[in-house]
Amino acid sequence: MINDKLNARTMLVSLKIGQPPKTKADKQAAVQLVVDNAADVQRAEDAFAVRQVLLSKDLFSDCTAAVSAARNYHRDNTLPWLDIGARIITAEHYLAYRQTMQAFESDYMRAADAFVGAYPFVREDAERRLGKAFSAHDFPSVEEIERRFYFEVKASSLGDAEDFRADLPDDILDEIRAEITSDTNAALRDATAHAFQRMHDAIAHMNERLSAFKIDATTGKRSGVFRDSLVENIAELAAVLPALNVARDPELDRMARAMMDKLTKHDGDTLRDSEVARQETLDATAELLGEMANFRAVA
Repeated sequence: MINDKLNARTMLVSLKIGQPPKTKADKQAAVQLVVDNAADVQRAEDAFAVRQVLLSKDLFSDCTAAVSAARNYHRDNTLPWLDIGARIITAEHYLAYRQTMQAFESDYMRAADAFVGAYPFVREDAERRLGKAFSAHDFPSVEEIERRFYFEVKASSLGDAEDFRADLPDDILDEIRAEITSDTNAALRDATAHAFQRMHDAIAHMNERLSAFKIDATTGKRSGVFRDSLVENIAELAAVLPALNVARDPELDRMARAMMDKLTKHDGDTLRDSEVARQETLDATAELLGEMANFRAVA
């Protein structure tokens, strides 16, 4: 595993997105259900779980879509690192990542501003919709709602064992530095394994979908139809994997190139219409999965 100047060519990024709660537990309603149904339980929550919808999904849909898009991009363009919440990314890929996340932030905050502007009407609608279950306490002021919306991307550097300093005996310092180095190398292996697993899963999915696609020779009816995204997702993953190669693993780079060269030669329409193109791509997926099984332990 290559670990030269890891903290110079990689970094950690974390994503936090804040939004007001859309539901809350309704204990009184749960208790009423116990009474109405003569449930034989000591606690209402042992029989019923009732959640009150404070903010309807329709009113919050733009914010939800922006959050989903940002989190998906963050997950797909980074790799897990230790168990600290932050994820690792190459410095080379960070500028593109940062620019895209800034666009997601703009989308989210624009949707949040629109929601805050409509919030007084949302509160009125909730009072009508919830009836006697409505509680003004569950609906804070406009200013408080505005504060609950935030979008934060934070970058930080990786620690380096040689930079660790403390007023401790030399033998203890050496032991701690060795642990830091060992943990870093283990996290590097895990991050690389995660990238290979993503590659394996994408190729296996394409193999499965192409194998399931059939055309009835008599009626021409198609079954097991796949979407254009089958090829598009492979292309997107193959394009981003080299930027996620934090360990500079030559096999990861080679396999990413092979994915792009062999699995994206034909678009979805061609794969559906041409048995030759379909079989060629299916054979390529089997070949790549075979190669991965030979040198990398994947599920």
